[in-house]
Amino acid sequence: MEQQQDTFEKFGSNFQTLLISALINDKGYFEQIFEIIKHDYFSSEPHAYIVRTVLSYFEKYQIPPT
Repeated sequence: MEQQQDTFEKFGSNFQTLLISALINDKGYFEQIFEIIKHDYFSSEPHAYIVRTVLSYFEKYQIPPT
């Protein structure tokens, strides 16, 4: 049996955009969620790319992007 991957697709594109905005603009929120969020959760490639880039930046510099 194939396991289904969780995504934010059911919440829509606007939700995903707002979530990304919060990741970038709210340092406290970012610190709470960065360990559990994955770019694979986003249904569009542009959204996934942004999240992948933000997380990569954090891994490299140990601070959220500004």
